[in-house]
Amino acid sequence: TSWWQTSTRRLFLDAHTPDPGDPHQPQLTIAPDELFAGADPERNLSLIAAAGADSVVLFAKCQYGNSYFPTRVGRQHSGLNGRDLFGEQLQAAHRRGLRAIAYFSNMWDAAAAGAHPAWRLVPLPGREGGRWPAVCLQSGYQEYALAHVREIAERYPIDGLWSDILTAGPCCCERCRAGFEERFGLRMPERPADPGWLNLVHYTQDILQGYLARQSSVLLDARPQAAFIPNYYATAFVDAATGLAPTHLDLADIGSSEGYTDWHGLGFPSFAASSIRSGMLDGPHEVLVSRFVHTWDFTMRSAAQLRFEAFSA
Repeated sequence: TSWWQTSTRRLFLDAHTPDPGDPHQPQLTIAPDELFAGADPERNLSLIAAAGADSVVLFAKCQYGNSYFPTRVGRQHSGLNGRDLFGEQLQAAHRRGLRAIAYFSNMWDAAAAGAHPAWRLVPLPGREGGRWPAVCLQSGYQEYALAHVREIAERYPIDGLWSDILTAGPCCCERCRAGFEERFGLRMPERPADPGWLNLVHYTQDILQGYLARQSSVLLDARPQAAFIPNYYATAFVDAATGLAPTHLDLADIGSSEGYTDWHGLGFPSFAASSIRSGMLDGPHEVLVSRFVHTWDFTMRSAAQLRFEAFSA
């Protein structure tokens, strides 16, 4: 039996931290080396274990493009001054019997998009790439990202990879336009009413599917016992052009989705749970709920609200 067949409670440390040492990231009033001065993995993982968690998601690479370990592939957050925060957290988790899952942001990477403008995703007219600068998986970024995952999996005894941000697009850069036109013999459409829109949806999904298959292979080559957990952004509320197809779940050991009530109302955790359970054919699955009243505003929901959401899911 794989460990994720019996896992029941997971804590997700969502910790995207800008690096003012990079001109492509937000500038902060706090000095970079002060950002992690109070980071205490032993204390933090003790609290998480005492709360009854059996696994934890730890940040290897965030949506700003910063790594939290000394990387040879990407760029480490300058505030760490070479410190291996991810490695310390992983060891502290394993000492307490917690499974440690590495978080990896895919198509949002402010540092890579800033350093390599040719890698940037070009959204269709009227659409956006998201809160962070998005990158195109048809660019050189794909090899960069896969090398980064390989580095993490080979260096650290991770129990899983939580693969995030697979939803930006469609991309209409020259690479993607040429690929679409070659495959379908049509000009790339720009709006749902244009001829070929469904073809564009399938084209985008096929690019994502190919990337996820390669990423899963890279992970399992280094860590055959690790769980592959792509974040599945898809319910009836999601635009088909930016959401994920059910075929992506064929690659997932754990189906993961987000069920935040501030997105779609108080019933959404239950709806999201039903959706991901069905997509996984009743296999291992999870739904994330958040401590924040509004997504990532750094407020705190009441204990009653958090209980309601957890029990609803």
